Amino acid sequence: MGSRAFQHHPRAHARPNLHERMSTHVQAIYPFEERLIPGHEYSVISLHPIWAWAVVFGGKDVENRTWAAEPRGRVLIHASVHKASLASEQDMRAELSFLTGIPRAELPVTFLRGAILGSVEIVDCVRDAPSKWAVPEHNHWLLREPRKLGSPVLGVKGKLQFWRWRCRDRTFGRMPKGATT
Repeated sequence: MGSRAFQHHPRAHARPNLHERMSTHVQAIYPFEERLIPGHEYSVISLHPIWAWAVVFGGKDVENRTWAAEPRGRVLIHASVHKASLASEQDMRAELSFLTGIPRAELPVTFLRGAILGSVEIVDCVRDAPSKWAVPEHNHWLLREPRKLGSPVLGVKGKLQFWRWRCRDRTFGRMPKGATT
C-alpha cells in the first residue's frame, strides 16, 4: 500500500449530510476527509459498528484487542455487520456517551453496518496506554488522525484480523437510493 493511495483534503468543499452532522463534536479536531483511489488496494480492520463510529467520529484513540497489532500506518475502518442485543447496544451507547462527552440524544440512533466509514493511522501497540478508551489487560493499538469518507462505502462484508480491500469505481461513494448515514 503506497502513501499515494490515501489522499485527503479539507472538508470545506464537502456537502452537508447526516453522516457529517453526526460528527459535529469532532469535525473541528479532525477536519480532513479520506479520498479513496479506485483500483488501489487498502488494509482494513473491521470493528463493531459503535466502536468503528467512535474511531472515525468520536475521538477513540485506542483499539483494545487480545492480540498485538503488527501493521502500522493508515488503515480503513470497517463497521462490521455484527448486531448486538438491544441491552448490549444500550450499554455500549451509554459507554460511548460517557467516553466522548456527547449526550446520548446527539449520538446516532443506529450505526451503519457493513460499511467502510473512514481511516485511521495505527502508530503503536502497547499494554498500558494512558487513554480513557484503554481496557486493562488488553493490547492497546494507539490510533491517530482519523479521517472520514465523504460518503461511506456500503455493502462491504468484513473479515477477522486485518484484510485487504480493492476500491472499485462502482462501490466508491455510491449510496443506495434512500440510504442515509
